[in-house]
Amino acid sequence: MEFRKKWELAGTVIREARFRAQLSSNPSYRSRAKEQPEKIMRNVKRSNTISMAFTTFLVVVLGGVSLGLIAFGDPSQSGVTTMTVGVGSFLLLSFVLIFFLNLVGTSGFFMSGVATFAAMLPMSQDDFEDIMFLAFMRVFAGPSIAIMTVLPVGFLILIGPMAALSAFFACGITILVSFSILILVAQWYQRKSLEQPGSKLSTVVRVLTGVMLMVGIIAVYSVGNYLPVLVDLLISLSQNYGLIIDILFSLVFPFTLGMVTAIAAYGLQVSTEIIVLSIGAALFYAVVAVRGYRIARERLRKAVMGGVETQVATIVNQPIETTGSIRAIIKKDLRLATRDLGSLTILIFPLMLLIAWAPSLAIMAEGGIDLLSLVTMMVIIQSFSGISITGLLGIDTQGASIYDGLPLSSMMNLKAKAVLFTVTYVFFMTIVSIILLIGIPFSWFALFIPFVQMPLGYGLALAVGGVLSRVIGKGRIVAVNPVNNQKATFVAFLVSLSVGSLPILGFLLGTYLAQEILVGIGLQGILIIIESLVAVKGIPKLLKN
Repeated sequence: MEFRKKWELAGTVIREARFRAQLSSNPSYRSRAKEQPEKIMRNVKRSNTISMAFTTFLVVVLGGVSLGLIAFGDPSQSGVTTMTVGVGSFLLLSFVLIFFLNLVGTSGFFMSGVATFAAMLPMSQDDFEDIMFLAFMRVFAGPSIAIMTVLPVGFLILIGPMAALSAFFACGITILVSFSILILVAQWYQRKSLEQPGSKLSTVVRVLTGVMLMVGIIAVYSVGNYLPVLVDLLISLSQNYGLIIDILFSLVFPFTLGMVTAIAAYGLQVSTEIIVLSIGAALFYAVVAVRGYRIARERLRKAVMGGVETQVATIVNQPIETTGSIRAIIKKDLRLATRDLGSLTILIFPLMLLIAWAPSLAIMAEGGIDLLSLVTMMVIIQSFSGISITGLLGIDTQGASIYDGLPLSSMMNLKAKAVLFTVTYVFFMTIVSIILLIGIPFSWFALFIPFVQMPLGYGLALAVGGVLSRVIGKGRIVAVNPVNNQKATFVAFLVSLSVGSLPILGFLLGTYLAQEILVGIGLQGILIIIESLVAVKGIPKLLKN
C-alpha cells in the first residue's frame, strides 16, 4: 500500500480515537453526540488542531528560551554546566509537554474497536500495523518535528555541528521515551477508568488523573516562567556542590543527554570520569528507549483491535438511602464531576492559576509580598472563581432533563451548587494564606485577609448562579457549557469580579483612610456580611420554582 494511502487511513483512525477519547473523558458530550454528532466531531477536530498548533508553538518558545539562556547567559558561569542544564531542562519540559497534553487523546486508542473498520479492509498485517503507528504519530507530528529541529538547528548556528548532532540524538531519545511512557500510562489510565464502574478506585484514579492533567497543562502553558527559575536553581546547585551535582547530571535522565551535548561542545573542559560516565549512561538510556518503544508499539497494536480488558461489575444488593434534597444533589454532582474531566478542569481553574503564578510569586516573595501584589492576586482569583461556578452548573448538561420530572426548585439546586463551590473556595483562600505565610507579607495581619474572605464563597456562588439563571435561563436554573457559551462565561466573570472584589476594595479603602490594616480587614468583613445577606435574600426573587 502506498504511503499516501496509509497516511489518509491513519487520519481516519486518529479522528475516531480522538472522538471516543472525548466522549470518555467528557460524558456531557454523549447526549449531545446523539443529537448533533457532526457538531461534536467539528468541535473535537477544532480543539485538537488548536492543541497541536499551540503545543508546537510552546516547543518553539521553550527551545528559544533554552538557546537564549545557553548562548547569552552569565559568562562567569561554566559553559558545560549552562549547556547541561539548558538542554536537560528543555528535554524534561518537552517530555512533560508531550505527556500531559496528549494523555486523554491517546487513551482513545485503547477503546474497544477503534480500528476495526481499518482491519476489515483488504490489507496485510504489516500495512495495518503501519497505519496504527502513523495514526499515533499524527498526534505528535507538529511537536515532534519542533523538538527535533529547534535546538539542533540553533546549536548548528551558534556552536557547531558536533553539538547540533548530539542535541539531535538527545531529542530523538527523549521523544521515544515520551511515546513509550505515554502509551503505557494511557493504557493503564483507560483500564482503571473503565473497570469496576462506580468503585472508589476508579473514582480516585479519575480525580487524581484529572487534577494532575490540569496542573501539568497549566504548568506547561506557563513554561516561560518556570524555565528560567529551573535553570537558575540547577546552576546554583552545581556551583555549590560541584562534583556531586555533575555526577547526578551524568546519571539522571534527561540531564545525562544534556551533559553529553555539553561534552560534544566543550569536551576538553570535562573530566575523563564524567565523560565516560555520561556516555555510558546515555547509551543505556538509548537502549531502554528503543526497547520500551518496541514494547509500547506492540501493546498499541494488540489494543486497537480488542480494546482494554475490564472487569465485569458484580451485582450487589445496594440499599436505598433516604437523604435530604440538597445533600442528594451534592452527591450526584460529585459523582458526575469525578467522571467528567472537563467539569473538573473548570472547577479547579483558580488552583491552576495559582500554579501558573508560582514562579512569579516565588520571585516576588524574595523581597516580601507588598499590598498591591496581594490585592492583585485576590482580585484575579475572585474574578475567575465565576468560571469555576459555571463548571458546577455545566455538570447538569450530563442529565439536566431529570429536573423536569422531579420536585426540585431552581433555588434548591443552586444552593447545592453553592455549598459545593464554597468548599473549593475555602481551599483556594487557604492556598493564598499559605503563599502569604511563605512569602513574608508586608504585615502578618495580612494573613487574615483570605480567611475573612472565605464566607463569601456561598454568596458569590448564589450571585453568579442566580444572575446566569436570570439572563440565560429566564429564571430557571441553567446548565451552561463555559467553553461553548461565551456569553455565560462573560456574565459569570463580570458578576464574580464585582461581588468578589468589593470587599477587597473595601479593605483597601479602610486601610488607606485609617492607616491601619485591622480597620481595612474589619470593613472587608462588614461588606462580606452585607453581600452574603443580599445574595441569600435577593437571589430567590430572580428564580422561578
